[in-house]
Amino acid sequence: MSQFEIIHKEADLYKQQILEFWEQCLPETPPGRFEWMNRGNPAGKTMWFFAIDKKSNDLAGTISLMPKELILDGRTIRVGILGDLMVGKRYRVFGPALSLIKAAITNIKSLGLEFIYTIPNNESKKVLERIGFLDIDSLYYLVRPLRLQNYFEKYANPFFAKMITPFVELGIRVFSRELFTSTKGFFEEFSKANELFDLLWEKIKTKQIGIIGEHSSEYINWRYFQNPLYKFKALTYKEHKEGLLLGYVFYTIYDSKLEIFNITSVNKNCTIRLLKRLVCIANKENCNGIYITISKNNKWFNTLKSHLFFDTKYDMRLYFIGNQDIISNNWHFFGCDRNI
Repeated sequence: MSQFEIIHKEADLYKQQILEFWEQCLPETPPGRFEWMNRGNPAGKTMWFFAIDKKSNDLAGTISLMPKELILDGRTIRVGILGDLMVGKRYRVFGPALSLIKAAITNIKSLGLEFIYTIPNNESKKVLERIGFLDIDSLYYLVRPLRLQNYFEKYANPFFAKMITPFVELGIRVFSRELFTSTKGFFEEFSKANELFDLLWEKIKTKQIGIIGEHSSEYINWRYFQNPLYKFKALTYKEHKEGLLLGYVFYTIYDSKLEIFNITSVNKNCTIRLLKRLVCIANKENCNGIYITISKNNKWFNTLKSHLFFDTKYDMRLYFIGNQDIISNNWHFFGCDRNI
């Protein structure tokens, strides 16, 4: 007989314990994430499962399912992102981790989800496969190097690195087509999504083939502008100031990196112009490179590669369990889809 009882309850009942688990297991997690996860998500509040020690009645572990809306060939489906698998220190050897995962996947249909997905660490992959998760896609972590002297100095004499850097940087600008990309158009930073974002999204999602994350203005405002984890910035593009929105990127700047979380755009030219603008921003902020997490089937993957975004080899695997009738070979995922 199991030592643990797995229950599905409202997170508010265990708020303090969740915050304590975050402090132990995910120390960089701000307390404000609790309210953000449980209020404001257009797809619904996060669903939690708790493992209770039957003898002591203590909370032994947790797991969460954060609901997310995806667009599959033009129609909306509701799925869950598996996360927050945390177990108390004294329960980690023969603890409830496996039981928590099983409880989550057993309730896929009753929770109104089509499937669950997650991006596990290397230690968890075999456990998930044994339970029934399928390894269905890769997410690549790409980088467009900018301040190359910092990279070269790791492997070469500083004087030599300083000498060759300008020539290599010019070569990258030429071969990435950056020098030949038009800067025509109107760029603007937004701090809140409005109806222009919805008009663009309606245009894009009706033509999308495969799976793409929902990007209504309601979702954007919650996902990015209310998110306590990062300070996101939105760079938008129009042909002229009074025109319709044609594309945008969400990004953050930290530790001398500019990291892109999403690219939404009507066409390749718009995407390329946004990328060129980001290069200017990153250079102004003294960033060493521009980074992005993206699936290989994403329609902008080849565009990024042709503009000299290189694979860092820090790739991740996407795991899936649930309704296999709707598995798609075209997962148009970005970093924003990893864990909401």
